[in-house]
Amino acid sequence: MGSLGRQYPIRFMGKDEHLISPYRLEISGFMAGEEDSQPDISFYPTPPLSNNVINIERLTTFFHTVLEEKSNIVFLADEEVTSLLRGLAATSGKQVPERKVFFCSLGDITQLSELYQSLHADDVILVILSGTFNQSELLAAALSLPHWRKVFAGPIHGPLAEGARFLQFSFIPVEIAFARFWQQSELVYLPLLALGEEPALLEEGFHIGYRFAPLPALSLAYRLWRAEKSGVNQVIFLSVRECFLYGIGSILPLLDESGYGSKNPLNYKILSPSAFKNYSVEEQMQWKKDTVFFLIEGWEEEEKELFINIPEQLKNNNYLDEQYFSLTGSSLSLLGLAQEEALDAYLKKEDSPQVRLHLQGERLENLGGIMAFLHTMSCYNAWLRETDIMNDPPRVEIDALTWDFWMKRAGK
Repeated sequence: MGSLGRQYPIRFMGKDEHLISPYRLEISGFMAGEEDSQPDISFYPTPPLSNNVINIERLTTFFHTVLEEKSNIVFLADEEVTSLLRGLAATSGKQVPERKVFFCSLGDITQLSELYQSLHADDVILVILSGTFNQSELLAAALSLPHWRKVFAGPIHGPLAEGARFLQFSFIPVEIAFARFWQQSELVYLPLLALGEEPALLEEGFHIGYRFAPLPALSLAYRLWRAEKSGVNQVIFLSVRECFLYGIGSILPLLDESGYGSKNPLNYKILSPSAFKNYSVEEQMQWKKDTVFFLIEGWEEEEKELFINIPEQLKNNNYLDEQYFSLTGSSLSLLGLAQEEALDAYLKKEDSPQVRLHLQGERLENLGGIMAFLHTMSCYNAWLRETDIMNDPPRVEIDALTWDFWMKRAGK
C-alpha cells in the first residue's frame, strides 16, 4: 500500500487574518496519489455552521445570578447530551468544593428518584436541558419533582419556554441552528460553568475550527469516500486524551448518518490506546485490509506540570532498570506525548492506513476544534454521497408513537 503524507498549515485571510489554522493534518497509507483529483472546494457550499455564535457573557451572567449559589445542581437532559457531559465532568481537573453537580437522563429515572429522596430540597436546583426534541418528556419529568426549584434551558419557542413563562421558572434560550450539531450550544456550555470550566475556550475552538476546517475536511472526506469504494469499511479514532474520545463519541451518530447515501457506508468507532493494545494479532491483521486509523493528537508538553520524583529506596527494586531512574525530574506530561508517538510509529511500522490530526492549544479549545472539524467533515461526507445532513433527524414518528403509548399507559 502506498504512502502519502500531506499537511495543511492553512492561513485564513480576512478580518481574522491574525489567526493561524489550529489543524495539522497528515494522511498516509491509503488513496496515495489522489492529490490531482481532489474536488474543487468552490463546487461545495461552506457548511453553514460558523454563523452560530453562543453568547457566553449572557450565559455566564445567567449562571452567576441563578445557579451559582446552589450547593447541588442537577442537570436533566437527553441521553446523548448527558453522556457527553458525564465524560467532560470525569475528565475535568477543576474542583468546586462548595458545589456538587449531577447529570441525569430520562433513561435512568432511578438515579433521578434517588437524588430526589436524598438531597435537601432547599439546596437543590434542577436544570432541564433540551434541544429541539424531548421537550414534553423533560417537562413531565420536571413536574414529577415538585419540591425542587427549576430552571429551563431550551428552544425559545416550545413547551419548555411556555412552561417557564406560565410557571414563572427561570429560562435561558438554547440556540441550535441544526439539530444534529448540538455540541456547540448552551446544552454543553451551561454545565461547563457549573463544573468550574471556561466554555469560552470551547467556543473559541469551534469558532476558529469552523473557519479553517473546510479545506482539510473536504480533502479527507473525499479520500475516505474513495477508500470506501475500494473496500475500506471502518474508521477507528484513537486518542491518548480521554476527553477528546468523549467529544468524538458524541459525533459518531452524525458521522454514521453522513454516509447513508453509500451502498456500504463506513462504520466509525473509537478506541482508547489501552483498548487498541488488547485486540488480537488476527484482528489487527484484518484492520490492514479494511480500516483507516484516525489519530487525534493534542497533548502538549505545557500541561499543568507534575514532576516525577523516584525515591532512592526503589533502586533495589529488581523490576525497574537503571533507565527508569532517569525519569526523575521530568514532567509526567511527557508520557502523553510518548504515547502519541508510539501509536503513530506502530501504525507506520504495520503499514496501516492512517490519518493524523494534530491540534495545538488548550484542552477545551482543542476539543472544540476537533468537534468543528468532524462536523465539517460530516457535511462533506453527506454531500459527496448526495445526502441531506442539515435536516432534522427522523424522530417525529417515534416521538408520536411514544406519546400515543404514554397516553394509553396513563389511562387517557
